[in-house]
Amino acid sequence: MWTPPGNYGVLVRRDSGIEKVADLKGRAYPNLTASTSMNRKLEAILNYGGLTGADVTKVPVSYGEQIAALKAGRIEAMYQNVVGSNVEELASQYPVRWLDLGGGDPRRYATWETLAPMVRPGEFSGAAGMSPGEKAVNMQYTIPLTARADTPAAQVLALCRALQADFPHFRAATPDAKRFDPKALLMEPLVVPFDDGAVTYLREIGRWTPALQRRNAALVDRERRMAQGWPGVRDGNPPEQLGTAWAAWKKTNLPPLPETTSTGARA
Repeated sequence: MWTPPGNYGVLVRRDSGIEKVADLKGRAYPNLTASTSMNRKLEAILNYGGLTGADVTKVPVSYGEQIAALKAGRIEAMYQNVVGSNVEELASQYPVRWLDLGGGDPRRYATWETLAPMVRPGEFSGAAGMSPGEKAVNMQYTIPLTARADTPAAQVLALCRALQADFPHFRAATPDAKRFDPKALLMEPLVVPFDDGAVTYLREIGRWTPALQRRNAALVDRERRMAQGWPGVRDGNPPEQLGTAWAAWKKTNLPPLPETTSTGARA
């Protein structure tokens, strides 16, 4: 219902000798505990540099323990939002570098649609450790505000309107709060459907398009198909094979999603 964008990527110490993703080969790389989604993104980042998980030494570590592990030398890179007091504190003690994921070569992003379909490359500046005017590209995606599917659309619409009305009062509350601006909401890639109440709101502010409507309708249909198909897959396969069986079922039974004007494009 509300999709503020955020930038996330891999951070290294400047004294590590790691200047680009390919330099991670043979280095200690985080394997985040209980974080399947972030580990898939970490793999996609390696793929950008022509590497895979087999090319690095994976170190089990929780997301919140990464900074201490980087300081202690247990890991040589970490996955992080580009803003936040914890990463700012790290950068004040150790010069850091964000590994750039730009360049526009589609081959570098070949696995992203599978590993991280919610992600697109996004340029950022002003991150912890960056010099004034310095820019880089990393993963941009949203961690959305969501509602249950049975939440009344009128309630969702009222909340969206309230967020818009109150935005001037909280836009400076945190470094990322400015991204809650209704004009800044990330509409693509669209991988979770917008609630009907949110669609009404987005139409009101001029941000909804026929292409987004087609994509949204396809995502709603996709959820229906998966809800119907999951019990058969769950009951027909042993637990250790569920992941593989579910992936195979989706590949066979889910039609391709229609693209919007830029969904699937890699900057």
